[in-house]
Amino acid sequence: MADGNILNGGLEDCRQLRSDVSELYASRTKSADAKVSATQTEKAIKAKEKAINDEISAATKRRVDEISKSYDEEIAKLKSKSRKVKSNKGKTKRKEVALRIRRETADEREKERQLKLEIRSVYKRESVSAIFNTKLFYALFMPNRLSDVPVLLLALIVAFLVLPGAVYYLVFPENWQTTLGLMLLYFAFVVIYILLYVLILHITKGLHKETFVQIKGLRSDIRQNRREMARIARRIRKDKDESEYNLDRFDDEMKDISADINHILEEKKEALTEFEKSAKQMLADGIREKYEEELNGMKDYLSSTLEEQKTAEERAKELSLLITKNYEPYLGKENLSLDIIDRLEARLESGAAKTVAEALRQIQEVPVAETAESTKQ
Repeated sequence: MADGNILNGGLEDCRQLRSDVSELYASRTKSADAKVSATQTEKAIKAKEKAINDEISAATKRRVDEISKSYDEEIAKLKSKSRKVKSNKGKTKRKEVALRIRRETADEREKERQLKLEIRSVYKRESVSAIFNTKLFYALFMPNRLSDVPVLLLALIVAFLVLPGAVYYLVFPENWQTTLGLMLLYFAFVVIYILLYVLILHITKGLHKETFVQIKGLRSDIRQNRREMARIARRIRKDKDESEYNLDRFDDEMKDISADINHILEEKKEALTEFEKSAKQMLADGIREKYEEELNGMKDYLSSTLEEQKTAEERAKELSLLITKNYEPYLGKENLSLDIIDRLEARLESGAAKTVAEALRQIQEVPVAETAESTKQ
């Protein structure tokens, strides 16, 4: 192909054409395959690096947790000890406060004892039964305080609900458990209550009126004395001065425990800081070193694949320009497929054509001959 026109060339020129076109297709395929492989390798490298970083993060967290756990366990022991000391202090203080209340209310307690003895003496002197010396009696027959109201209500509930109900359901035969029977039962209870109430009023406000008035005054003195004891107890409990309770030993022990906790917290802080400064990096380097060979191999493969893609792409570009320059102007782009080139080469090899132009013309005439043959038929 001395004149540069492929149409004037022979079998060798056709084979060179085939070689160039085949190499172009192969270079394009190789470039595309290398690009796919490079993309997959890049994803694999990123996944591997993420896995390494995740392993480093997990190992770092585990190591920090291990360091913290050791110190936290010691701190927990000290806090538990501190709570026990505080609890013991509270128990001791309550005990000392109770003793102080007893000491400072000794006169009032003695006064109450004397008042109770005087009440019993009056009952005995006036020959009044001790059953009238109860809270229930004074709530029912001589109420004068708000606290008597609940006692009175409870007594009414028992008298008019519990007792009649118990008798009705537990004592009455079934044939007596009728509406009429219940009404008669309530009527009987009301009559009994009225009689008892009148009888007790007669005893207390009739025969022994002055006695009960005197006892009522003594009971009032007892209540006043108890209010004074309660006032003293409240004052003692509210007193913030703990010096007389000998609680300094508990405070000193809690201060020592608090100091130990602060010391351990400082040690924990220093240990974690030291880990962050040096050990953390060493831990990360060790993990990365474990995967270094594998990761470097993947990166080397990626580098060689990219280089291979670049080379194939440049070769494809070079061949594309060569074919465009040397073959396409003479054969036309539509005749540069491997199928047509193979048919050209076959005619040149068989001797049916001497030049590429003749072979191309014969190939182009075949469809025309086939169409004419079909028309004759």
